[in-house]
Amino acid sequence: MSEHRTTSRFAVVTGGSEGLGLAIAGALAHDGADLVLVGRDRDKLATAAQELGRHGTTVHTVPADLSAPDAPPGSPRTWET
Repeated sequence: MSEHRTTSRFAVVTGGSEGLGLAIAGALAHDGADLVLVGRDRDKLATAAQELGRHGTTVHTVPADLSAPDAPPGSPRTWET
């Protein structure tokens, strides 16, 4: 965990299971932020959460396609750890 962490904080990263979103999530985790990752692929989210959890941060995942017009609203009840 980063030595810069002074308070608990969460970052929500959409597209956080791969590519640029995963890179941003990694930088935030390295800096000590706990994460909520949103992405379409449940398996990729699980892999990303496991990888990012190595930083000592808490990682929640929300499998959702936010580009869909009928995308469900997020709520803590739908989070997976």
